[in-house]
Amino acid sequence: MLDIQQLLPGGQAVEGNGIVRVRENSVAYNIVTGDESAVEIAYVTHNGAETRPCRQRIALVPSWERFAALGSWFKCPSCGRRVEKLYLPSARANFACRRCAGLTYASSQTHDHRVNTLRRDPQRVVDILSGRATATETTYYLALKAAAP
Repeated sequence: MLDIQQLLPGGQAVEGNGIVRVRENSVAYNIVTGDESAVEIAYVTHNGAETRPCRQRIALVPSWERFAALGSWFKCPSCGRRVEKLYLPSARANFACRRCAGLTYASSQTHDHRVNTLRRDPQRVVDILSGRATATETTYYLALKAAAP
């Protein structure tokens, strides 16, 4: 994860360079200011035994007037959203925001509100599992989860 607070602790884009750790990798960065402020980064991606050097330029955008104290934000290279953090999942070669990288929070992976909805209607669960109600494969699976203790 590349965090804007790591690169710009004061919040404002000031020319400079350095190295930050992202997972097991080191990412070298150079902050460029001017008309189009940006962070130029260099890093290595690993895909099995293959390693590939990568370079990426990520635009920096200023905060809205109301949030001026926060300084600059990253502009996601994929969708253009203003974000505080960029991610590099193992399957990707470039940094992107959480949405573009396809990342979710652990709680959303373990909790499914559809199961809770079925738990509030036990008769529906019985109907789905007994075959009295038409159900897709997904609905049947959710009913199984709702029936489990």
